[in-house]
Amino acid sequence: MAHLPKNHLLNGSQGAIGKDVVLKTIGGKTFACKYPDMSRVQFNENQKKCQSVFGQAVKYAQAVLMDADKLREYQQKQRDRKELRPKSIYHLALQDFIDKNSSKKSKRKTKELLRRYQQTYNLTERQYIALQQLIETGSLTNSIYQQINQVSKATATRDLQDLVQQGILTIHSKGAGSTYALIGSSAAIIGS
Repeated sequence: MAHLPKNHLLNGSQGAIGKDVVLKTIGGKTFACKYPDMSRVQFNENQKKCQSVFGQAVKYAQAVLMDADKLREYQQKQRDRKELRPKSIYHLALQDFIDKNSSKKSKRKTKELLRRYQQTYNLTERQYIALQQLIETGSLTNSIYQQINQVSKATATRDLQDLVQQGILTIHSKGAGSTYALIGSSAAIIGS
C-alpha cells in the first residue's frame, strides 16, 4: 500500500479506479493499493444471504425511484425526520429494505431492546455491554464476557449467573465453553 502525501488530486479520495487500483483514506491519509483478487473467495451461507438481501434492496430502492407514490412517501419521510435529510431517497429505501429483511438486527432495534432491559432489570454497566454483545452478534460466553469487560473469570461468572437468576439469560451448556442465550420473549423481540 502506497501513501500519497502530496497528491492534491487524489488526497481524501476513496474507491476503485477500474479494476487496478483502490484508494483508501485511513486516519486522514490517502493510500493506493492493488485491487483485491476475489476470484478464489468462498463465501459462507451468512455472507451469501447478506449479498442476496443487498441485491434485493438495490432492486427495491430502484423501484422506489421509479414509483411516484413511493417516491413521495419517502420524500415526506425525509422532510419529517431531520436526521434523514442528508441521505438520498435511494439510500433511505435501501436502508429500509435491509432493516426489514436482514437477519442482522438494526441499531434502532438493539437500542430499543437494551433500553427496555435497563428499565425492567437491575443491570450493571458490564451486564449492559454483555447484552449488547449478545444482541448484536448472537453469541455470549464467559470468555467473551471477560474480554469485552476486562474482568476476571470469577467476576464474569458471577455477573452471568446474576443475569440467569434475573431471568434474562439461559445457559445452553454446562462447564467450560458454556454459551448463553436470551430467554424466550427477549429472543422473540429480537427476531421481530
